[in-house]
Amino acid sequence: MFEKITKRIQLNRIVKAKKTAIENNQFETAALLRDDEKRLLKKMGISTEQNKKNSHQLGIIKRWVETLKLKIQREKLLRNLKENKKQEIYYAKKLNCIMVNLLHDQKIALHKKIERIECNIEKYKNL
Repeated sequence: MFEKITKRIQLNRIVKAKKTAIENNQFETAALLRDDEKRLLKKMGISTEQNKKNSHQLGIIKRWVETLKLKIQREKLLRNLKENKKQEIYYAKKLNCIMVNLLHDQKIALHKKIERIECNIEKYKNL
């Protein structure tokens, strides 16, 4: 069992190295790595066709997992957006109440000033 795991790790390393060699236009190195990959697959008792099928299935599974992750992330963002909207409405209502109270206080203060001015006018008329 341990040997299979180490061989699989070796195979993954070879495949990654082969991909980077191809990306860096090192085709001779990639060919040597491909030969190493085939040799290792033979040792593991896996045909190249079976390995291709496994890799293809693994790719499908990886894309499916990525899609699920994106869907979950989207759902979380939508939930956060809904919560933010609720908080925004709550704070808007609270701000509205504060503004109404301030306006009411300013109205009362203005009426008091008007009353004082009217009293002063009455005093000056009586003089």
